[in-house]
Amino acid sequence: MRVFKYLLTFLFFLNCAFGAENKPQIKVISLAPAVTETLFYFGYGDNLLGRTDYCSFPQESAKIESMGSMFSPNIEKIVYLKPDYLIFQSHFDKRLKKQVEDMGLKTLAFPTPKSIDEILTQYAAILSIFNEVPDKNLKFSEIKDNIEMIKNNSKKIERKPTVYYSLGSGHIEYTSGKESFIDDAITLAGGRNIVDDEGWSYPLEALIAKQPDIIIISKEKYNAMVNNKKYEQLEALKNEKRVIFIEDDEITTATPRLLLKTLNKIQKGILDFNSIN
Repeated sequence: MRVFKYLLTFLFFLNCAFGAENKPQIKVISLAPAVTETLFYFGYGDNLLGRTDYCSFPQESAKIESMGSMFSPNIEKIVYLKPDYLIFQSHFDKRLKKQVEDMGLKTLAFPTPKSIDEILTQYAAILSIFNEVPDKNLKFSEIKDNIEMIKNNSKKIERKPTVYYSLGSGHIEYTSGKESFIDDAITLAGGRNIVDDEGWSYPLEALIAKQPDIIIISKEKYNAMVNNKKYEQLEALKNEKRVIFIEDDEITTATPRLLLKTLNKIQKGILDFNSIN
């Protein structure tokens, strides 16, 4: 019996040893909140050596050492940690990228994705540095399956309501125009973005004139708008059934939450609107 116990113990530690060898030991530093969240989603949080001050989701990311801001991280600290990859996304400094590459560090740099498909392409690139085949990754398949479900549901939506996403209001209206993944998300979910142009600013007069069927907005911004006389003529604000409440970090960053949670919220809001109109 004692020999049997020793054998089990030996096999257990042998398995742990080989398991550790098989698990990718690639170490990375993330210089973008979306990248940090994506790494945690795919199970590579333990591979993170560093993050930025702006990386706040998931909560476990707070345990990772910060490299500073996205735009002026601590280069000495980054070089000292010797990551296998330094991953950038969106608004990064190309001079900084070249600087660390000249120091011998490998980088992976993504532009701001303009569509859901581009987000998936970036995820696939991240998985590839860990020697993963995206289509064989269950979590990657979970995202693709959800997107396919959203697409199939959208085909059944005969009336595509007009939608406006409010990123900021007050002196200037801020939203997400064409050629953006937010616009693509609205379209994919079965809506029509009222903004026809690219860019992030939008005239208040145009917003009032177009009278969107649905407004996507955070609760804090909604409260500010309904208490501002400038928006008295905006009919959608007068009926919460025409408002989809989504926090900014759930829609403005190219994260798995956008593809698994926010897309579903937008589509539910569209279906709910159509059911009462």
